[in-house]
Amino acid sequence: MSDTEKTGSWWQTLPGVLTALAAVITAVSGLVALFVQHGGGGEKASSAAPATVGMASPGARQVMPSGASPVNPAPTASPIAPAPAPKPAAQPWSQVQAAVVGKDGRTTRVRAETLSNCISVNHELTVDGGQSISFEHMAGFEVLRAERHTSSTAKAQIKVTLLNGDSITGMVEANCDLFGENEVGRFSTFFDQIRSVHFEY
Repeated sequence: MSDTEKTGSWWQTLPGVLTALAAVITAVSGLVALFVQHGGGGEKASSAAPATVGMASPGARQVMPSGASPVNPAPTASPIAPAPAPKPAAQPWSQVQAAVVGKDGRTTRVRAETLSNCISVNHELTVDGGQSISFEHMAGFEVLRAERHTSSTAKAQIKVTLLNGDSITGMVEANCDLFGENEVGRFSTFFDQIRSVHFEY
């Protein structure tokens, strides 16, 4: 066989060799990629999800304060003033005492529910102009001035303080007595003999 024939046969087989070599390289590359993808090789691919800072574990319920979110923390709580203590219930009128303070400074207490003026059955005072004020609606009253009760036209000027703090000043008949009862018995006096009456709740 001549050199020309040998050279021709070499070039005729070269494309086949190259094709076979390309097939081998492709197969090896595929095997390497597959091997690396499934955990082989120098480094293992991490299948775990990236950790998230501050998140709860799966299945756990995270409780956040009211007004908070994962992005915005809970607002700083401002100090809360304590609730005011409830006012004690007012005593029943049947347990209230009327403290009658005389001009001599002595105080006599009677049951408020028995205090009356001029044999009134309504337990009240009627000031000029026709306004009647129940003792039960008063915190008390002061006698500002009074004429002698022995006069049939005697008048007394009084200042009444109501339970809500309001006050009413007016004139009342002063020729009748104020009276009430306590554990000792009946007590009677007149406007010209007292300074004030205060109801002790």
